[in-house]
Amino acid sequence: MTAYKIGDQYALTFVKVLDEITYGLVGDDEPIAEPTDRAFWESKRGTKKTLATTDELLKLVNEVEPKAILKYNKHYIGLGIDGAPLNFITFMPRKAHVIMTIKLPRTKEIDEQLEEAGIETLAYDSQWRQYRIRIDCGVESRQREVLFALARQSRESFGKPA
Repeated sequence: MTAYKIGDQYALTFVKVLDEITYGLVGDDEPIAEPTDRAFWESKRGTKKTLATTDELLKLVNEVEPKAILKYNKHYIGLGIDGAPLNFITFMPRKAHVIMTIKLPRTKEIDEQLEEAGIETLAYDSQWRQYRIRIDCGVESRQREVLFALARQSRESFGKPA
């Protein structure tokens, strides 16, 4: 703070010297997850059909991480292992499709793999560093191979559960 006297008046100027930064645990950079259940997703956000598609995608994830289960939250369906969150992949069932996110840095190589397999991608999420993939219903064998490879790559780079 600096004080100035101008005539009979005083003026103050302030300069920020230090910002306080709070460091949290691993995973604290994710939005707060309010727990819900499968019924919430079937009735409010998605449908029984899109939840069935999510179940099929979980089978693919289980080939990479056998202990993974679905954890139903208000804004997304994440993964859990032994009670701890491990969201290297998340799902957002909608009425007509499922949005699958895969936490990986954006690369030209991955972009090309997704395009060659005919997988519909949404805008890359730079804030959370994840690919957003739209899945309408089933997944073809070539698409499944690419999704499996990306899921494995994401799991290996994600680390151990909290």
